[in-house]
Amino acid sequence: MDSKLDKFASLFTDINFEINIRESLEEQQQRPETRNKVKVELNRELQRAKSELATAKKLFKQGKLDHDQMIELEWRVFELKEQLDRLNEDYWGDELDELGGEG
Repeated sequence: MDSKLDKFASLFTDINFEINIRESLEEQQQRPETRNKVKVELNRELQRAKSELATAKKLFKQGKLDHDQMIELEWRVFELKEQLDRLNEDYWGDELDELGGEG
């Protein structure tokens, strides 16, 4: 039985198709260079959020910012830290699996 791609290609006999199979999104995410890019971007976002939080704290003390906005900024910093922790945890968990540390 022909695959769907073969059936499709057979409809256009005058055209040559080159089919390249890409790696899955999960495989792409597991590459060290992808993880490093994500980590750098998360760190950049965390620094930006911390800066915004510091500014917001000053505005809050001056009464120019309400409590809800302050909580949102604090939560954003917390979320970014959690994402970085999960990324590091996943990375080191994978490293331990490869070394036979867990299983």
